Formats: sequence, structure tokens, C-alpha cells
Amino acid sequence: MRFKAQGIWKVILGLTLMFASTSSLKAIDLAKETAIRLAPEDSDLFVGTMQLQEQWNRFTASKLYQDLAKVPCVEKLIDALRTQWEGREGQVGQARQMIDNPNVESLLKLALDMFSDESFFFADGQASQAIIGIHSLSEEITEIAASGDSEAIVDYFMQLQKSDIDDIEIPTVVFGFKVKDQERVLGKLDELEGLVRFGLGSVPMAQSFVEGLERIEDSRGVRIAWTVIPEMIPWTQIRRNIPANESGQITEKIQDLLADRQVCITIGQLDGYLIFALSEEPEAITELGAEKSLLENPDFKPVVQNANKELTSVTYVSDAYADAYFQTQLKDFFSRQIGAQLRMLQVRGQGLPKGFESLPEDLAWIDEQIEELVPDFQGQTNFSFLTKTGSEVWSHARTENVLFDASKPLDVLEHVGGDPMMLLAFRLQDHPEYFATARRIVRKVKDYLDLVPEMDSLSASERDAWEVGLDRGWPLVVQLADIWEKQFMPAMKDGQHAWVLQGGSMSSKQWYKDMPESSKPLAIPEIATITGLSDRQAMSDAWTSLFDLFDKSLELVRELEPNSVSDDYSIPKPVPVETKVGEKYTLPIPDDCPVPKNLAPQVVLTDRYMISTYSEQQSESLVKTLDLSIAKSLVSSKQACASVSYLDLGRLVTFVKPWIAYAIETTKGSLDDDIIESQANMPALKGSDVLDLLTALGSAGQFASVTTNSDDGGTSTRVVFTQP
Repeated sequence: MRFKAQGIWKVILGLTLMFASTSSLKAIDLAKETAIRLAPEDSDLFVGTMQLQEQWNRFTASKLYQDLAKVPCVEKLIDALRTQWEGREGQVGQARQMIDNPNVESLLKLALDMFSDESFFFADGQASQAIIGIHSLSEEITEIAASGDSEAIVDYFMQLQKSDIDDIEIPTVVFGFKVKDQERVLGKLDELEGLVRFGLGSVPMAQSFVEGLERIEDSRGVRIAWTVIPEMIPWTQIRRNIPANESGQITEKIQDLLADRQVCITIGQLDGYLIFALSEEPEAITELGAEKSLLENPDFKPVVQNANKELTSVTYVSDAYADAYFQTQLKDFFSRQIGAQLRMLQVRGQGLPKGFESLPEDLAWIDEQIEELVPDFQGQTNFSFLTKTGSEVWSHARTENVLFDASKPLDVLEHVGGDPMMLLAFRLQDHPEYFATARRIVRKVKDYLDLVPEMDSLSASERDAWEVGLDRGWPLVVQLADIWEKQFMPAMKDGQHAWVLQGGSMSSKQWYKDMPESSKPLAIPEIATITGLSDRQAMSDAWTSLFDLFDKSLELVRELEPNSVSDDYSIPKPVPVETKVGEKYTLPIPDDCPVPKNLAPQVVLTDRYMISTYSEQQSESLVKTLDLSIAKSLVSSKQACASVSYLDLGRLVTFVKPWIAYAIETTKGSLDDDIIESQANMPALKGSDVLDLLTALGSAGQFASVTTNSDDGGTSTRVVFTQP
């Protein structure tokens, strides 16, 4: 009984009261101990997780788990669940009654066995071609269906050739789980086979399907293979559901298209795994592992090279599959998405407005312009493993890196404050052609905007507003584009950018007058952006030009809506402030604004950086050159890399804890009041309980990542998770 109770805690809570286990993770012989050996060398997809029970043991031994298990409200919850279990009460009691059923208990034990060691999924090299083939067929059918002509769909179907269907091969797809208790698997297979044979055999029109059921017993295990061929399909019954004048013709066409095709579903044992597989041929499953495996694929090399690690997961995507995803989901995006809406208008008899007849061709042109800038999609290889202090994930993306620049160190990391709670820094490649393409596309859009005032559906006032907007507003859009291209972009050619979250230097019990005073000081989060400068003066001039543009925009708003803005209002201008570190500009907080004046937005321009924030203390600290004190083993301002990220999850939770306490006190009155009242024999959740949970989550750990260039022109990203 106690064994069952502990099992249900794992399933329901995701926590257990068992004593802390020690990890028994080890390096794995990939060729002998994992299902990777079953995946063909040319597989399109592989996803595997290993050592699941050992990973759970590592978690139960962690400080986070131990701290959560000691939280009083968690202990009360588990006691309440145990009471329901033992007393057969409530939902937990109902779950016990179900689990006590021998059949359910056996299935539950099998499920726990399946997820205690290794699970995997893979699709062979036919998957990418199948996706493209099915997508192409679907696009053609959708195009015809959009016309609303049902006869056209029938005509299309009748004109299909067998070669069109034969080109779409069914890939071999396998799900699997490593299972220790093979006798239980064998028993369930016997039950399944009997159920299928009896169930199908008792239905006259389904009896032919039983003929395709085969039991395979060999040195690799016992499997049930069910092969379905067109001859098994009850065509006579199908004809009864089709109009008489079409029944024979359509069913004969289907039979002709599916001739010599078959699909095989396999369930059972294979080399110690419980597998569920779909394939074109029954022999495809038996032959798995006989030829070269994914381990010999050159693109899988990063995993093989790290086989001495305590691997916990592996993911592989082939170049062919990545390209198939691009071809079917992203290629010709505007033509497909907007084009579908245009076709719907035509079906409804609305047609395109006058002058918009060339829109489909222009959408195709936009897709072509964008595609010229997009690199060929390639796959990726990822893996993860546990370390003494946490875990690591490595991601090797083979797609050419055309966005980030990893050729130089990110020295912007010297100006992120030394120890931020959260950080994202990166360097972009300089691609002025991207903006040039965007301008060409926008000019094409402008041609259609010029046609809007000529539409008969507009009222006179709407037409006048459009004409004024295009006549006066569009030049402002062009001016904004000029400012960005000719001033901002040259000023930021360095390419470095960083986003930083800090906290602790600014606190108050009452941040604005209408805010109820807190019993304790509340620290406000301090957010800043840092931008690398190649030309400080160009950046200063860019901001001057931008605020001049704001003034012109305000004048246009007054002209279009005379009463929308008061005559005495003007766009606030940054106020220059004397400083030793560079030009500093502040936007003062107006007297009638509830935001505290010490949160005034400000920008500091140094010779190398532009720092934007609303915290005086933060701007002063970020100007200084400080070495990072976080993730030292991974992140360095001296390392050439494309991007760096960092998150101290435990510290962030600790930082927001006083704000959560304040919110509870102001809404409930006291931390001792119930947030969730007790019900159905379950304990109440008090405000103090929430704070106890947040205290435990303070042990959540830190995440850090760095992305660098790889030898094949792609990128390699290393993510490190560290637990206290």
C-alpha cells in the first residue's frame, strides 16, 4: 500500500517525500545502450531522452526540491492527499479506486517503466519528402476549394495520376521506450492481439482486416504487425455513401491510385524497447539497426564527440527536413497568406478593388525580395547532459549565420553593471541591404495606399482624411526612414546591443502619492539598454532630427484633429546635463504626472556607448567599466561571440517577493488571511504560504548561454544551468 502511495505522489504532485537519492548517472555507450543505433543514417528527425529515473533522483537531491518539500503548506497538502488516499476520499481516493483495478494498476506500472529510463522518436529520410509532397497536394486542393466549385474538386481528383500518389512515400516513424519488465510487455501484447482479432473478427465488414494481422517472434522480441492494403477496404459499403452517378467512378479511381500501396502498424518488442511504428513495409521495422545508423552521420558528430558525458537528451534535425519546413511553412509567405484572403474575396463575388489587380504579382515580388536575403535552411544537432553543479545544453545550428556577428568580443559586457539579474547582449552584422529591401517593399505598399482615396466605399470626410494623410503624413514616414538609414544606422554600425535588468539601488515605501504605503521599502527593477556607437556625433544628430520630426507630426495631428491636442502642448525635449562621462540628456517628469521625478528617462552618450535608462544610479554604474562577476566559467568580455544571455531565476524571485507580499497585504489585509480557502478536505493557502514558496524558489538557480560561430558557417550555443 505504501508503494502505491508513493507512486501517486509522483504522478499527482511531481514531488515525493522519499529520502534524497544520490545520482547514478553515467556515461552511455551510444552504440550499445541507446536507440540511436536503430535510427538510419539518413534519418530526418531524432529525439531521445535518457536516464529519466536518474534525472528524477538528481532533482530530489537538489536544494530546490529539499526546500520546497519543507515548506509547511506543501507538507500540509501532501498530508491531506495522503489522508484522501488512505480514506478513499475526494479525487485522490477516486484515483486510488481506479488504480486498485488490476488492469489499470498493470498499465500504470508499465507506464512508469516506460518513462524510467529512455524514450525516443525518429523518422527516416522519407519524412522530408513526404511533407513536401503532402503540402504540394494540399495546396492544389486548397486552391481549387477556394473557388467554391465542388465539381472542380471532383475533376481534379479524377485527373490525379497514380504517380502523383506514389511520389508520396510513407516514412518509417518509430516511438519507443526502454522497458525493464519485458514479461509485462509480452502480456499486454497478447491482450491487444486477442482484442483486435476478436473485435475485428466479430464485425463482418471488418473481417478482412484480420488477415493483415501478423505476430512476429524473433531474437529481437515479439511484435504485432498489422498491414493494411486497399483490397481490405469495404468498397461496396463506401459506394452506398456516395451519389449513385459518381460511386463507381470515384471508388475505382481511389482503388487505382492506391494500387500496390500499403501501410504497416507495428507494436511490440525490439531489442528491449517497446515500440509503436508506422512504415510502408513490414520488413522496415525488422531491418532497423542492420544498416549504418545515425551515429555515422557526419552531422551527428557533436553528439558522438560528447558521448563521455552523462547525456540526458539528444535532438537531431536533418538539412532536408529543415529545408522542407521552409518550403512548406515560410516560403512565399505573403503570397500564400494574403493570397488566400484575396481568393476568398473572389469566391464571395467581391473581387479586388480598382487598381489592385496586380496585387498577387506584387505579393510574389515581395516574397522574392525577402527570399534573396534568407539563407538556405539547414538542420541542427542538440544534446544535454548533467554536470556536478547542474546541467548543460549544446545546440549546433548548421544554417548560415547572417544575422549575428561572432567575429569579435562583446566588450559591451564591460558595461552591464557587473552582476545583473538578467542580461541579453549581442552584436548584429552590418547589412544595409536589409533596410534597402524594406524601403523598396514599403514604396510598393505606397502605390496601393495612393489608390485608397479613389475607392467608392469611402465617404467624403474619409477621402479627405486619406488625402491629407498621404500628402502630409507620408513625407514624414519617408523622413523617418531617412533618419534611420542615414543617421541611426551609421551611428550603430558597431552592432553591439545589450538589455540589462538590475535592482536594489532604488527603493521606497510609497512610489507615488496614490499608492498605499508599504510596511517595508520596495526596490524597483532597473532596466537599461546599451548600444554600441561607431559615431557619437551621428547619434546625437539623429536624436535631434527625430525630435524635429515629432514636432512636425504633432502639427499634422492638430491639422487632422484640431481639438485633439491643446494649443499650449509641445513634445518634451531632452534636457542636457553636465557630466564627466559624456553627454547626458534627461526627459523631466511633468508635475502633473504620477511617476516619481527620480524615474526620469535619460540617455548617456559616451565615445563608445549609448546608455538608456530611468535610474540615475544605474546610468552612473553602467558608464563604468566593470568585470562580470556572473557565469565566469562561461561568459567573458574577452571572448569572441555572437550573443550572451543570463538569468538568475532565484535572485529574481527573491527580488519580487516583497512586491508579492505588498500586493497580498493591500488586497487581503494580512499575510495570515486565506488567498484560497480550504475546500474538499484540502488545506487553505495563506499569504504567508505564498511567501514561503517564494523563499524556497530562491534556490531555483541560474541560466547562462553563449553563442559562437561554428566551423560549418552556422552557430554553436552552449547553455549552462547552475543549481545552488
